Amino acid sequence: MSTGTFITRTDKGTSNNVACLTTVKRNSFYMPNLDQVHTLIQTYSPKIYIHPDEDYLPSSVTWFFTNGALLYNKDDESNPTPVYPTGSNLPQGGSNDGSYWLDLPMDKTSRERVERGDIGSASAYVHIKPMFGGTYTDIAMWLFYPFNGGARATVGMFNISLGKTGEHVGDWEHLTLRISNFNGKLKKAYFSQHSGGVWVHAPNLEFQDGNKFVGYASLHGHANYPHAGLVLQGNGLIGIRNMKPIRVISFGTSEKVTQLFQEII
Repeated sequence: MSTGTFITRTDKGTSNNVACLTTVKRNSFYMPNLDQVHTLIQTYSPKIYIHPDEDYLPSSVTWFFTNGALLYNKDDESNPTPVYPTGSNLPQGGSNDGSYWLDLPMDKTSRERVERGDIGSASAYVHIKPMFGGTYTDIAMWLFYPFNGGARATVGMFNISLGKTGEHVGDWEHLTLRISNFNGKLKKAYFSQHSGGVWVHAPNLEFQDGNKFVGYASLHGHANYPHAGLVLQGNGLIGIRNMKPIRVISFGTSEKVTQLFQEII
């Protein structure tokens, strides 16, 4: 049986002739070293396309902290604390008990500026982890958006703004690459989508510039999808809109297209 699969039986037989291997000790022998990880990222790192009407762009976490992010404590809500550039004054450990939260600057001008993000400072935060006993490596590539915009709904032929519904400060999204440690090939990629996501096998991905696959971030919500277009969260003709940009490459490289579309590598 392949790793990550299982079998079921519907008969009432008592025999059990299926032999399974189980990992009793983490095996890091086949895990890539740091230089090899850099090579894998350079080879497979995705291109993420952002909708031309996107108002809330990504930034680095440091940019968010140094441009007015505030730390609130429910025991003293009237006196928020500016977050240090390194984040060293943030609460550490424990559980999410609602005692602390982050928010944007208080004054309107600064708040709107931080909401819009700063694509020039945007960085990918990489998390490397072994999978299936070290036979695969997962490379999770995280992007940070200071603000997640409000949702819009589609009802039949009509689009409806849901106001502040869905808005929140601090939006983390990621694309995860699953790579074989035996041959270095990309097996599949995971696209984060709101509270869940989807795995897509390599043959079903879109690729540009060799082995770099493509992801499309939805308008305002930043959920990642493997193909451009409209996806509705709901049933039939009613649902929450996840609008993704039309693929840039189909329009060539004119100056107009370059101005409309923004790309993070």
